[in-house]
Amino acid sequence: MKPGDDNWLTIQVKEPSQNDSSVGARYQGGIIRDVSLVAVPQEHFTRFNVETDFDSDYENSTLKVWLGAAIASDANVNLTLTAPDGSSVALDPGVIKLSTAQRS
Repeated sequence: MKPGDDNWLTIQVKEPSQNDSSVGARYQGGIIRDVSLVAVPQEHFTRFNVETDFDSDYENSTLKVWLGAAIASDANVNLTLTAPDGSSVALDPGVIKLSTAQRS
């Protein structure tokens, strides 16, 4: 795929079977949303998810971060968190280590 050039995406659309319980509403096969092709660098994030779990008083929380990446060599991702007043909030750990042995 080359940005700026004409690129083609070929897909197959399959109607879910009558026995497929994962399909809530029945529909005719087809693409019901826009489809886009996106060019990304050879090394890139494949997944980035952040979740915040607050205590019952909404004063303290746990920040959970999941990352996946297509990388050629091991890498570190440094995390920073900034409070509303602009000060830095300490994170432990403040680094996520990505390994080529744990690709996602």
